Amino acid sequence: MAEVIAVIGVMASAGQLLAYSCVIGKSLKDFYERVKTAPDKYQSQANQVRQLVFTAELIRGTEALDTPLISSHLETILGVIRSLDATLKKALNESCSGSKRRYWTAIRSSKREEKISRGFAVLEESKSNLVLCILGTYGNVFVPALRTTLESVGRIEDAINNRTSIMPLRTKKEPETNKEKEKILSVSFR
Repeated sequence: MAEVIAVIGVMASAGQLLAYSCVIGKSLKDFYERVKTAPDKYQSQANQVRQLVFTAELIRGTEALDTPLISSHLETILGVIRSLDATLKKALNESCSGSKRRYWTAIRSSKREEKISRGFAVLEESKSNLVLCILGTYGNVFVPALRTTLESVGRIEDAINNRTSIMPLRTKKEPETNKEKEKILSVSFR
C-alpha cells in the first residue's frame, strides 16, 4: 500500500514538473518573440510620433488655428512627443544591438515599456483635448457649414432622382423599327 502511494506521489510530482516546464517553455517562447519583434514595434511607434510632429506643425502653421489656447495644447503635445521620441530612440538602439545584449535589455526593459505605454496614453489624452479645443473654438463655424453642405447635397440628390424618374438615362437610342436597324447595319459595314 505504501508503495502505491509513493508511486502516485512520484507521478503527481512528475505531472507538476511537466506543467511547470510547459509554462516556462511558453514564457520563453513569448519572451523570444517579444525580443525578435521589438525593433519593428519600436520603429512603427517612432513613425507614429514623427507623423504627429508633422500634424502639430501643420496645425501651428494654420493662421486660423493660431490662438494662445490651441498653442498651449500643441506645446503640451510636443513635450510629450519629445519625451516619447527619446525613449523610443533609446529602445530602438538597444533592441537592434548584439543578440546577447538584446536579451539582457529585454529583461530589464519592463519599466521602459510602461513608460512608452504611459506616454502614448498621455499623448492620446492630449490629442483629444486639442480636438475638443478646436471644436469648441470653431464649432460655431463648422456646424453651419456642415449643415449647409448637407442641405446642398440633399438638393442635388433630389434633382438627380427627379430627372431620372422623368427621363431614364440611356447611352444610345435603340432602333425601334426593322428599317432603322437595317439603316444602322448598312452604315456600319461601308
